[in-house]
Amino acid sequence: MSTNDPQATNPFPEAGEKLAQASGALHEHARQWRGVQEEWTECVRITVRENPLGAVGTALAVGALFGLLCARR
Repeated sequence: MSTNDPQATNPFPEAGEKLAQASGALHEHARQWRGVQEEWTECVRITVRENPLGAVGTALAVGALFGLLCARR
């Protein structure tokens, strides 16, 4: 193989292409999940603003349940 041979610099061109496609798909999925996370965060903010006592009660209940589960181990 000479140094001008394309296979000399990249012996697996198909693998590189597939890796680039997978990377692009992963970035697109990450972007979509960031959008979902932002929507959920805004929904929780609205719910907490509309019902702060319910939010505090839920947080206390979840904390108590978590504490009980951790104490049993």
